Amino acid sequence: MAGSSAIRVSIPLAATVAFFCAAHAASLADQQARIEKACASDTFSGAVLVAKPGRPVWTYACGLADRENKVAMRADTPMRIASMGKLFTTTAVLQLYEAGKIDLDAPLARYIPDYPNKELAEKVKIRHLLTHTGGTGDIFGPEGFAHRHELRRLADYVRVFGKRPLSFEPGSKQEYSNYGYILLGMVIQNVSGEDYYNYVQRHILDVAGMRSTSFPVEAELSQAPSNGYTRASFAPGGVRIGGPLTRVGLDELPYRATPAGGCFSTVGDLNRFAQALLDGRLISPAMLDRVLSGQLSAGLFSYGFGRGTDAMGRTWIGFAGGAPGTNGELKIFPKQHLVVATLANLDPPAATDLTTGLATAD
Repeated sequence: MAGSSAIRVSIPLAATVAFFCAAHAASLADQQARIEKACASDTFSGAVLVAKPGRPVWTYACGLADRENKVAMRADTPMRIASMGKLFTTTAVLQLYEAGKIDLDAPLARYIPDYPNKELAEKVKIRHLLTHTGGTGDIFGPEGFAHRHELRRLADYVRVFGKRPLSFEPGSKQEYSNYGYILLGMVIQNVSGEDYYNYVQRHILDVAGMRSTSFPVEAELSQAPSNGYTRASFAPGGVRIGGPLTRVGLDELPYRATPAGGCFSTVGDLNRFAQALLDGRLISPAMLDRVLSGQLSAGLFSYGFGRGTDAMGRTWIGFAGGAPGTNGELKIFPKQHLVVATLANLDPPAATDLTTGLATAD
């Protein structure tokens, strides 16, 4: 069933025209037409948001949160956000750094002294984990698939993957590592004395007012707030792309979201996170300036945030996430006080394809 069969608009475009100049309104109208076309062709199902201080937030949603029961997607429907959850882990690390509890140049061994691979723990620094330059490998692939039913607590990941050797000398290159962020979650726990999920709830979600963001145990959900739909098929050897849309099953999902991502959130909550970041409630303005300037960055990553410059020369920070049945992107333009968030319950690049156009519509 095509997503166009169920369209909901949170704040209609017509209601925002009075607050935008004619050029902005026309550009947003073009973007809305583009989203409607993507929904009609089943290449998008989800929600989008554009926000600027002093102006109303423009949100739009279309498609189906539950195709089997024909439940319409809403702008406030929580969706899985995949690796976008790394933003919360990064923020937690920076908070503890600013509190003097974490040294970014300290080895992992200082914070996880019983780590199974002693050489890795002595060589890999917290900064390496944040910027994906630690050589710690990933959790996806045949090994992770074989042990997927055992991976429930963060310590389980260390038990399964902790004896692996380094993939490369830390700091010598960049290679995306979900496992590195699980290790950061362990560091957060050990340093703060709080469970990772409790820490994020108290020091990030509650502070930012993110009431629709959660880390549920998937098997305990009587009904997920939204389902993911994919054209991929899963097998021990990996993921194959192509085929009809099917619902992502429980066996294909992690037991629970991790510090590497996977929680549920909404475009509204992502905007709340962005605003709390911009106004100094999560990290200090000085730290935000360091992130924005790219100090001590590695490739795309600056202190664990994605960072780049768009075609208009504007610097953004944020993150994207993607997995079978989920895709999203958050871009924050601090100097312009502009936030763009997109979430989809379809495979990448369903949401990512829309983000650039929404950012340039400002």
